[in-house]
This record gives sequence, structure tokens and C-alpha cells, in this order.
Amino acid sequence: MNGTRGFTLRSLLSRAWLPGLVFAGLVAAWESAARAGLVDPMMLPAPSDIAANFLDGFSSGIYVQHLKVTLFQALTGFALAVVVGIAVGSISAFSERFARALQPILIAIEATPKIALAPLIIVWFGYGVGSKIVLATVIAFFPVFLGTVAGLRAAEQGRLDVLRALGASRLQMFRMVALPGALPHIFAGINVAVVFALLGTIVGEFMAPRKGSAP
Repeated sequence: MNGTRGFTLRSLLSRAWLPGLVFAGLVAAWESAARAGLVDPMMLPAPSDIAANFLDGFSSGIYVQHLKVTLFQALTGFALAVVVGIAVGSISAFSERFARALQPILIAIEATPKIALAPLIIVWFGYGVGSKIVLATVIAFFPVFLGTVAGLRAAEQGRLDVLRALGASRLQMFRMVALPGALPHIFAGINVAVVFALLGTIVGEFMAPRKGSAP
């Protein structure tokens, strides 16, 4: 057992030393260029200055304070995106009329660059926390919605026909067959939505910094 661990550690070190050496060389070159005045410190400060500011920010508590706001906005937007995405996706999968009515709106929003939506949402909802939550929700909504629709429409028709023949209602067919079968698609969309919610929050904080973006 110890021999296996030693072999694994040696194998890891043998693979990591060259990338680590290259990384250390790049950092050293960056530090030397910054100290020699070859790069603008406002655009590319020295790694030592970055590390010092990073430590100062955490020791003063300002990073933690703004990180809490960012995480709150991202998690709230993500939760809303999951709830709304699953609800709207479920209705769209079972109602063609609703899907046709909603399709042009969703296509227009999805085709619009998200960076272009940010100023509009900030104008509508202000510079506070609300605009970042809305932006995170809008961006994270589509992966959940598309995963829900794809999963529900891929439900096994044979099982649905059996339940229908037994007199089951639409809600029962949804709860017993369609939703369990759609869960892999839904969770795949949720995995993407987590990243999108965080990106939407960060974009909103860049466009309208108040809380969540440390100076």
C-alpha cells in the first residue's frame, strides 16, 4: 500500500515538475518586466503586488464582505432560474399552444448578446442587488429550460400510453413517468446554469458596481 502511494507521488511529481518550472519562469519574467518598468503597472502589476493586495483585501475583510454579496446574488438568480426554467419548460413540453406563443420571445432573448441585456436590466431594476439577480436569472434560465423540455419530450411513450389507458391524469403522468425520466437532462442544464448565474452576476457588477465588486 505504501509502495503504491510512493509510486503515485513519484509519478505525479515526474509529470508536474516541467509545467511547474515553466509557470515559475513565466512568473519570474513577469515580475522582472514589471520591476524594470517594461509594462504599465496599472494594466499588468507585478505578481508580488497582486499577492500583497490580495492578502490585504482578505485581512481587512473587504473581499469577504463583497464575496458574500456576489454569492448571494448568484445563488438567488440560480435558484430562480431553476424554478422558473423547470416550470416554464414543463408547461411548454405539454402544451404546444403555450410553446408556440412563447417561442418568439425566447428566441429573441436568447439571440440577444447577454452583455447587451445588462444595461437594459440595470436601467429597469436599478444599480442595486435586484438588477444582478435578474441578470443572473435571465442568463441561467435557458439551460434549465432547454434541458427540461428535451427531457420531458424524450419520455417513454409506451409508459405514458399505459397510464393514459388506466385513466391517469396529466399530473400523474408527469409525476410518475415524465419528470423522473427527464431528470438527467434537467440536471445537465442545472450544471450549466450554475456557471451562467455566476457569470451573469459578475457582468452585472462590472456594469453597475455598488456591492459585490471590491474597489
